[in-house]
This record gives sequence, structure tokens and C-alpha cells, in this order.
Amino acid sequence: MNFLYRLYFKIPGFGRFGLIGKAFDRALDIFIFRPLLERIAPNQLKKEARSHQQNRIVIPKNPKLIVSLTSFPARINEVWISIECLLRQTVKPDELIIWLAESQFPDHHLPSSILNLQKRGLKINFCEDIRSHKKYYYSMLSFPQDLVITFDDDLYYDKYAIENLVNLHKKFPGCIVSNRAHKMRFDQNGKLLPYAKWHHNVTTNEPSLNLLATGGAGTLYPPSLLHADVFDKKTFLELSPNSDDVWLKIMSYRKKTKIVTNSRYNKDFITVGFTQRESLVSSNTGLGMKDVQLSNLISHYDVSFK
Repeated sequence: MNFLYRLYFKIPGFGRFGLIGKAFDRALDIFIFRPLLERIAPNQLKKEARSHQQNRIVIPKNPKLIVSLTSFPARINEVWISIECLLRQTVKPDELIIWLAESQFPDHHLPSSILNLQKRGLKINFCEDIRSHKKYYYSMLSFPQDLVITFDDDLYYDKYAIENLVNLHKKFPGCIVSNRAHKMRFDQNGKLLPYAKWHHNVTTNEPSLNLLATGGAGTLYPPSLLHADVFDKKTFLELSPNSDDVWLKIMSYRKKTKIVTNSRYNKDFITVGFTQRESLVSSNTGLGMKDVQLSNLISHYDVSFK
């Protein structure tokens, strides 16, 4: 699996060329690499899991590394794949937590595929349903002095995803670091262009206020680099209920915190099997809801990107 991913990211990404380039990258994902991963990875992960130690060996860190993600019923049967990938990282987190809405799992009934991962270090916590914001919200509240790394529940990860973030953080300790980021674009009058017209999956290692970190591929948030309003549930549920990355972008921009990425991952990570049956991607991007939510927040906080 790691070999396939290395090969996938060796191929140049074309997201910088707009929608056509993005479509080419998606075709590479959907028609070549995803079928290969689906044929190989799940069985490989299951087979190797039997030989892995039941308890992870983690060298305590200061600050701690907290890996945080969330899921929901439509994905709960496949989420073990993403978690298994995160358990096999070259750099082990101190905590690996999945936050699930109590209202969506009222009896706490979960598939054995995820329950069994508790023996390997996974923590399953139940909480209020605040949609995708569960990914970061409760972990940041619980570990205010530590490094919180967000991941999605529907992607394959190679074993270097956390290591890449840690190395970036060491180089840019005053920045939010991300495995995948998009650069805002503006028209000739300085007006922010729609999200679909931004430079996607940039590979520069220059910190910028005009980068948006996408939490799904892995983003590391040092403490105190987000505005204190980040925990304002009422506002984000009203203005950006389905776009946690847009909310976190505004919260970082208000603190003048720059975002940085690098060239290790030059295109979208590959999605797991059927996890896209219910996805925010189609509504947020395809229907322009990400632009709507970003506009809501820009107006509310009187933010001016330059």
C-alpha cells in the first residue's frame, strides 16, 4: 500500500491548472489507484493487524501529539481502514481519538472492526453532535497545551503522514502545518475568487496567510495559534455548519497565523471504498456551499484577505 501511495504522489499534480487539472487528478485516483488500493489494502491491513502488538509502544512527547477525527453512521463500517492507517505511522501519536455524536449512536453500538482497535490504542469518545466540527473541537478543549492533528475518516494514509507534519512543525513552529493546502486566488480588483478557482494542492513550502489548510489529509494545530472564538459553537453552527476547515481558516487568519505545506503530497488523498456515499464534498464544493460559508464568516468578522 505504501509503495502504491509513493508512486501516486510521484506523479505531478495538476490541481494548479484549475478544474481541468483537478479532473485529471481525480481520474488518476478513481480509475487507477483507488481500484488498486481497494483490491490490496483492506485485506493487507486485516492480515497484518493480527501480527501487530496489542498495545502500541509510544514514547511520551512534550507537547503531546493528539490525533483527532470523527465519523457518522454512513461511514462507521469503513472507518477502521483510515484508523488502521493512522495506527501504523512512523511517528506514533500519544492519543488517537474518534469523536462520535451521542445522538447518532444512542446505544453506543459500533461494529467490531472499530471496537477491536481500542486494544491497539484507539479511544472512542461520545459527544454532542456539532457536525464536522467534532473533528477538532473536543480534542482542542481537552488538550489545550498540546498539538492536535486532524484527519478525515474516509481516506487512505501512507505511514509518513504524521511524520511529515511533525517535521514541518519543527521547521515552522509558529505556523499551522498541513499535508494538503489550497491557495486563495483574487481577481484583478482584489476580490476573492470562488473556491473552485483557487490553486488546489499547492506544493510551496512558503508560509502564507492566503493558504487554507484542509484538515482531512492531516493538519497540525499548535496551541494558541487560533483565535479564542474557535470554540464559539453558536456562531460556527449558524454560519459554517458543514465546513470546519473554513471556520478554522478564519480563526487562524484573525490571529495572523500563517499556513504552510510542502511537496510531499501533491494531490488529493485517495478515498476509501464506499465512504463517499454521503459526503460534504459535493455540497460544499460542487454546490458552492463552501463559498457561502466563507462569505458568511468574512462578513460576520469583517475579514479582509489581501
